[in-house]
Amino acid sequence: MTAGHDSVGGASRFNNIFIRNVRAMDQLEIFLVSSVSTILLIRMFLALTGYPQLGGGSLHIAHMLWGGLGMLVAIIMLLMFMGKWVEYFSAFIGGVGFGAFIDEIGKFVTKDNNYFFEPSFSLMYIIFVLIYLAAHWALTSRGYSRTEYLMNSLNFLQEYRSDHLPYDQRQAIQIYLRRSDPGDPLTAALSGFIDEVNTVSAGAPGYYERLKTFLRRHYYRMVETRYFAPLLNLFFVVQLIIGMSFIFTEVLFPQGLGGSPAGPGFSEMALLVSSVISGFFILLGVLYLRRSKLAAYKMFERAMLVNILLSQVFLFTINQLGAITGLIFSLLVLSALRFLIDGEAVKQTARQTTGREGV
Repeated sequence: MTAGHDSVGGASRFNNIFIRNVRAMDQLEIFLVSSVSTILLIRMFLALTGYPQLGGGSLHIAHMLWGGLGMLVAIIMLLMFMGKWVEYFSAFIGGVGFGAFIDEIGKFVTKDNNYFFEPSFSLMYIIFVLIYLAAHWALTSRGYSRTEYLMNSLNFLQEYRSDHLPYDQRQAIQIYLRRSDPGDPLTAALSGFIDEVNTVSAGAPGYYERLKTFLRRHYYRMVETRYFAPLLNLFFVVQLIIGMSFIFTEVLFPQGLGGSPAGPGFSEMALLVSSVISGFFILLGVLYLRRSKLAAYKMFERAMLVNILLSQVFLFTINQLGAITGLIFSLLVLSALRFLIDGEAVKQTARQTTGREGV
């Protein structure tokens, strides 16, 4: 995203108050994925255990209260502590809490407190989509200003420990400082400081750092092989074919393709539409892979997010076991894509830092 310029007047004051976090979309995705996963896991657990009542007698401790506790923990963490991992953990635990809270939406909107209110999944779907669209618009409707790049540089400096900074954090800060206002004294001061910062810990690297280095080294080797791109394309194309085949054979035509259609309801049609959207992103990823690995990975990631946030939700109303199995598989694939995106982003950041154009 290209840097914009600070506007004047009221808009400038607004921008200086609401400084956008460049990591916000990643954290939003963690929040939404953990929310949807929590809803599906709660529904599966309740169905398998016969909907037990926690409390006994006249008491019933609804899991909405545990959801409120999760959101409270996330808020307190953000108020009390600083750092990248606090932000990501708060996004996760806040998402779990919100999922447990919104799962009981049927009780909120019906006179008889009906947890099994049929349109509940539709309402939850609308809420998740609105959250995503509103946040996406706020974060991407305009380029980051010079002030925002400078403030995010300071935010990344929270990872500074014991006279050293993680290598990828230092590279990101250097890029953001080049997009900041060169006439700002803080930009000049930070640029000089970052140039002198050591990126190697004085002590032996910890287990996590060694693991990251090991995985990154093998990623670089893996993507350079001639088999990587075809196999990655094949994996997602096969997944798309299997998913669409399931919808046609198990949902739309349960009696076989020669029989009459099942007369799909809202959940079935929503599942079909979300699967088509996911397939569209997969096809884009296949087309992009030869030109830009990072762009292709992001298309595949969007396909998995659509699958997790939409397809699995509606699949749950049709086939609970299939939804949970698909959710676990999709979360594993999403984690692998996150690793690929992180590795490719580090490569492109290194090229930008050294003055070479990224892929």
